[in-house]
Amino acid sequence: AATLTTRQVLQPGVATPGLAFSPEGLQLAAGDRYGVLYIWDANDGQLLLDLQAHQKSISSLAYSPDGRTLATAGYDAMARLWDAGSAASLGEMIGGTFAIPAIAFTPDGSSLAIVNGNVIRLRDVETTRFERTLVGATSFYTIAVDPSGQYLASGDVDNTIQIWDLNAEAGPGGEIRTSLYTLSGHTGRSNRPEALVWQVAYNPDGSLIASAGGDKSVIIWESATGKLLAGLSRHTLGVTSAVFSPDGRWLASGGLDGRLVIWEVLPPEAASAQEKNQDIP
Repeated sequence: AATLTTRQVLQPGVATPGLAFSPEGLQLAAGDRYGVLYIWDANDGQLLLDLQAHQKSISSLAYSPDGRTLATAGYDAMARLWDAGSAASLGEMIGGTFAIPAIAFTPDGSSLAIVNGNVIRLRDVETTRFERTLVGATSFYTIAVDPSGQYLASGDVDNTIQIWDLNAEAGPGGEIRTSLYTLSGHTGRSNRPEALVWQVAYNPDGSLIASAGGDKSVIIWESATGKLLAGLSRHTLGVTSAVFSPDGRWLASGGLDGRLVIWEVLPPEAASAQEKNQDIP
């Protein structure tokens, strides 16, 4: 990460949309379009195991915060739990009617959020029972849970990000139908691929949210207020991923243009100074 020199080149198969490091950084997991799950040693690139995890493409992977459990989700509308060390099956959850584009653990690892159409279901990991259901007006594509576990950010297929309070009073069946607020800043043409919010991510302290859009932009938001802080435009095609470094100093984005862009995340006082004096690095 410091020098951007190549360390390993791994061959997981064709089209790998799901990719995740274990919390301690020792494993790298990926899923391919045929439903095969791969886990490598992140240090030397040795393939530790591969197994048929889903009947269709694996779309998303997530390690539990303690690193003991790996969750996978796929186009077969199933979410499955695996022992991260042995890959033994720990259970499965029906996501719903549609393919599952994204999953996310809560910070304590007790719940798994599962995206399915215009619904996000939170299930208890131990019992697989429903805890909360978030219902939106349009289909979701990506989610992230903030470090406190109280808020969830969702990105949809129509340029918008919703912030949900997971502790809000729920209606019948545990449904929450109203988000705290909506973040509007992406400008992709409606009903087109460029209107897709591909990924949302919180920074380590939860104060910022980054969103990657099909409109070729990355936007940084203030999570407490929903204020748009910066619009980053360096990609020439849709931006499909965005992630903060563990120390929160950097933001990496990747896009359909095949480019990886590393952004420096400035504290508010430094950002204000830079706006006034462009000579400040």
